[in-house]
Amino acid sequence: MIRTLTLITSAIFVTSCAMADAPNTAAPGATTAQPIVVSQNLEVKSDADVAATVARLEAALAAAGLTQFAKIDHAAGAASVGQALRPTVVVIFGNPNIGTALMTSEQTAGLDLPLKALVYEDASGDVYVAYPNPEALARRYNISDRAEVLARMKKGLATVAGKAAGAE
Repeated sequence: MIRTLTLITSAIFVTSCAMADAPNTAAPGATTAQPIVVSQNLEVKSDADVAATVARLEAALAAAGLTQFAKIDHAAGAASVGQALRPTVVVIFGNPNIGTALMTSEQTAGLDLPLKALVYEDASGDVYVAYPNPEALARRYNISDRAEVLARMKKGLATVAGKAAGAE
């Protein structure tokens, strides 16, 4: 029993590490609205700086009828304790109709809801909009009875991220 558990735990650890090390597959200098799969998240490269991308994200969220709950500037937080961090902003948002549907399937999905989008500048100066992959969310919480909700969520997130990145 212990050996089996150790093997399962090792397999999960190795799989998690491999997923965490998944490379960003965007071509250098490319601008695209096609989400790039990075671990459990999707990313879209922006054509603007972090501040402009966040402003477009907030406008896209409002236009889509989504509620913005908070905006967290991690770089400002880092600066407040004397540390440096490239521009990094999290926007927390959601739609109770979608979130509630997922939580009625698996209430602990509330740990990942409301949703978040991260706008950040990487070491090369490129800016990205990262957001959770709804398919990964469904797998994480074993949600198999909400395919339509997850498809709407995926399409809506891609649209909002694309607008934030300047693709639309």
